[in-house]
Formats: sequence, C-alpha cells, structure tokens
Amino acid sequence: MMVIAISAAWLLLSTGATRDQLDALRTAGTLGVGFGGVVALWLAVRRQRSTEHDLLQKYQAHELAERVAAQNQAAADRAAAHAEHDARERRLTDLYLKAVEHLGSAHAPVRHGGLYALERVAQDNPSQRQTVVDVVCAYLRAPYTPPNTSRASRLGLKRPLQSSTRSRATNSARARETTTTSAHTRTISASLEEREVRMTAQRLLKRHLSLDIHDNSTGLFWDNIDLDLAGATLVSFDFRGCRVKHCTFLHSTFVGPARFDNAVFTGEASFARSAFTAEARFSGATFANETWFKGATFTDGPIFNGTTFSGEYFFQEVNFAGNAQFDGTLFTEGTPVEVSAHLDGQSRSASP
Repeated sequence: MMVIAISAAWLLLSTGATRDQLDALRTAGTLGVGFGGVVALWLAVRRQRSTEHDLLQKYQAHELAERVAAQNQAAADRAAAHAEHDARERRLTDLYLKAVEHLGSAHAPVRHGGLYALERVAQDNPSQRQTVVDVVCAYLRAPYTPPNTSRASRLGLKRPLQSSTRSRATNSARARETTTTSAHTRTISASLEEREVRMTAQRLLKRHLSLDIHDNSTGLFWDNIDLDLAGATLVSFDFRGCRVKHCTFLHSTFVGPARFDNAVFTGEASFARSAFTAEARFSGATFANETWFKGATFTDGPIFNGTTFSGEYFFQEVNFAGNAQFDGTLFTEGTPVEVSAHLDGQSRSASP
C-alpha cells in the first residue's frame, strides 16, 4: 500500500497537479494509511487470537494428559494397594490356619507354638483379636481331665520259689502290670503336658486383657473383648486386673485357686453353675452389668471384699462350703435380688 501511494504521488507531481489535487491526494493518502493501520490492527488481533487459541488448545491438551496420567497412576496405586491387601490377607489367613492346625497337634510343643502364633496374629492385626480370643477360648473349652499322679503302691511279701508253670504265669502278670504302668505313666505325662499348654493359653488371655490404667504405652492391651469359657476346665485361673466386656463361665470348673481381684466386667458376667474347687477371690472386682452366680459351688469360702455390683446380681442356690466374705461390698442396683445359699447343709436366704 505504501508503494502504491508513493507511486501515485510521484505520477501526480510529475504531471503538474494543482493545489486542490494535491490536497485531495494528501487526504487520500491519509485515508489509505489509516485504512492500512486498521487492516494491520485487525491482522494483529487475529494473530493474537490465533496464538491464544493455540495456547489454550495446548493447555487443554496438557491438562487432559495430566488428568489421564493421574487417573492411570491412581488406578495403578489402587491395583497395587489391592494386591498388597490381598497378599497381606493371604499371609494372615495362612498364619491363622497354620496356628489353628498346630493347636490340633498331638505334640505339646507344637500346640505351644500354635498359641504363640495366634498371639502374634492378634497383636499385629487388631481386627482379628476377638477371633483369636474365640479360638483360644474354644481350646480351653475342650474336654480335659487334670492329671492324677497318685497311684496305688503294690503291697505284699515276696513269695517263695514257685513251680515253673506258676512262675511263667507270674511273669506274664508282671509283664501286663508293667505295660499297664507304662500306659498310665504316658497318660499322666500327656495330661501334664496338656495342662502346661492350657496354662499358656490362660496366661495369653491375662497378658492382653490386663490393663494398667497408668500406662498403656506398650499397646499390649486388647480392648472390648468378649470371653466364652462356658464348660471350660481352668487350672489355677489368674484373672487379676483384667478388663473384659461380656463373659461367661457357665458350668466351668476352676481347678486350684481362682483369682479375679480388681477385675472389671463392663458387660454381663455369668458364673452360674460353675464349680470352684479351691479359694475364689473377687476382692475389688467391678461388675457393671448383670452378674450371675446362681447355682455356683464354692468348696472354700469365696472372698468378695470391696466388690462392686452395679447391675442386677443373682446368687440363688449358691453352695458355700465355708464362710463367704462380703466386707465392704457395694450393691448399687436399685432393686436388690434375693440371695439364697446353702451353707453346712442348711439353706439360708437374705436380701442385701
């Protein structure tokens, strides 16, 4: 446009244009230059819009690529998390099944190992603690007869020499007696080994159900645990300072002393029809809900000194072979429940 304007001006001037023609030429040139500026501005605006459009497309493409990459990464992370969770669950299931399988072994050391393996599973996996406790309780509920180490001694005098026939018969009887003695010894040994395994199971429960209210930094306490030991045979049961939710010892047999001092039962607790063959202590224990001792048998006088019964309590038909101690016992339930007991062959009742 500039070249055309200059060429036109040169031609006009070379032909001797008048003043009016020059003014018209100047005006036309001004209009041309202005029009050229408008065109240049329009082109610049279009170029700017095109550039911005290209940048916007690149930005959108970049954002789309980032979203796709993020989605792919999230999907990969979820897949990895699922794979890790599945692997962890498989390892946990394998450990659990092997531990339970070991509990059924005929060898006491293997059963000990099964208990420790279950303890590890529960300690590392809080969600499995109730399941592990249920398995341990099921093991303790299995039939068990405590060992009887007493054995009648063989009395008599040495007999004189006998005939060969009678001697052979005597030797055969002695061989049978030796076999019987050996079998009895093996039975006692197996029963003693089983007692040790059961004591280990009881110690496992105490170790993780006993709460020191001043320091629980070790993380060994298992909270909100239910116990089902109905019908179990428990040897020298030590439950001092333990805290559980619901528990039942219905028809359980406590061989040796049973210690429940300072134990806390936040849910229902049942000792109905249970048998205590030695000293039973409940000093300082707290029963926060219904408590059942109906039909329980105490070979020795139980000790309930300082015990708190916050819920209903049932002591009907309790058999005391000695004096029961209730010094400082607190019954906070609004409507007391009648207590009936058999002591020294006499039936007595009272409403505390």
